[in-house]
Formats: sequence, C-alpha cells, structure tokens
Amino acid sequence: MTNRNVGVLSLTEDPINELMWAHYANSHSGFAVGLDMSNEFFQPSVVSQRCVES
Repeated sequence: MTNRNVGVLSLTEDPINELMWAHYANSHSGFAVGLDMSNEFFQPSVVSQRCVES
C-alpha cells in the first residue's frame, strides 16, 4: 500500500552522500537543497531569562 501524502526529509552535510541517495531517493534520483548555515536565521538567539514562579 502506498500513501502519496507521506514524504521523507533526509538531511546530510554531504550532498553526494551515496548512502543517503541509495536509501532515500527514488532510484538514486531527486534533488538537493543547499542551506547557508552561516546565515543569521540559523544562529542561536539570546533569549532573556526570567525567573518564573509557579
């Protein structure tokens, strides 16, 4: 039984990782999305810490 509403997101730092393509791609075909990890979006943000009393 196939459910076309379910997908898989597999992440790796190496876009030509043969093992990832073999296990998760459709006959070793698909696409890769590159992310710039130095972008501000991916940097940890400083959150002010407050003491919360219960």
